Amino acid sequence: AARNNNTVKATAGAENPNYVLFWTNEDLLSLFAKSLSSDSEVDGLLPLPPSSTIILEFTLDGSNNLNVNGFINDQAVKLNDCANQTTCLASAFATSLSQGIKVPDTATFCKTTSK
Repeated sequence: AARNNNTVKATAGAENPNYVLFWTNEDLLSLFAKSLSSDSEVDGLLPLPPSSTIILEFTLDGSNNLNVNGFINDQAVKLNDCANQTTCLASAFATSLSQGIKVPDTATFCKTTSK
């Protein structure tokens, strides 16, 4: 990656990427998406098609604060554990997440996302 005035010009994550990948079926991935976000935009993405992605991106800002952002199929979404914002401090995200995952009602979820 080429550096110019403290700016890294390369593909995303080229600075020092760390990835954790999980594979599952589309139905479970859709359920995971709903547990991460109650954003109405997520409802429009469901059911998730094959090759869908959910990304939790952790980045440092200019003040060295670690932040988290959520993306479903490359669209930024509001995260439940970020007080329904698209980004928040990772510490706030972790604190909220430690209180439990907000799992949607699976009976209702399965009816609304069935193919």
